[in-house]
Amino acid sequence: MQSTRRAVLVGLIALILPAAMAQTLTMVTFADPADDASTPLFTFDGAQFQGGWTGLNLNLLTPGLPLTGDIPDATFTMTTLSATQIVPGYYSLSGGTIEFFDASSVLVFRITFQSASLAPDIGFGASDLALQNVVFYDPAQPTQPFGQDRFAFSFANDAQVGDLATWTASFTSSAIPEPASMVLLVAGGLLISLRRREA
Repeated sequence: MQSTRRAVLVGLIALILPAAMAQTLTMVTFADPADDASTPLFTFDGAQFQGGWTGLNLNLLTPGLPLTGDIPDATFTMTTLSATQIVPGYYSLSGGTIEFFDASSVLVFRITFQSASLAPDIGFGASDLALQNVVFYDPAQPTQPFGQDRFAFSFANDAQVGDLATWTASFTSSAIPEPASMVLLVAGGLLISLRRREA
């Protein structure tokens, strides 16, 4: 039985891998957990850009992390980023990290970036927060390399209170796994699928 399972697994990897390697893979994603502007995920006061979520209803979907699985009621933190105005309506931001945790405060995913740019006066949206030199880290597979890492927040429920601008947001990250990592991802996903069918 195990030899048959292995043969099926190897055959499926051989069929799936060439197509999968050519495509960008969604790593993690979540829908906006906030109902309205009263519980923002991000704030900006002209000097600092801050973000995070400690409430409920952030269901982190992890299609690119088969060993991790989806995380209900996840939270995230972000390094406070310093902002320097380049021209009116356009800011350069310092680098930092965004870390996602499960309900027990265990790290499940980290994004590191060296710098960012922000254009909040142009209808703040996913294309207005640009991050440079992005690196993903998955604690379940710490040696797994990715290429062309990128992510985007889609902002909503913008509000202005004095000098403070706030937003809620949904999120999607993507990457192109390196060949060795793609084999592990495909194999892990197929093994999980086969085990579920046997159970």
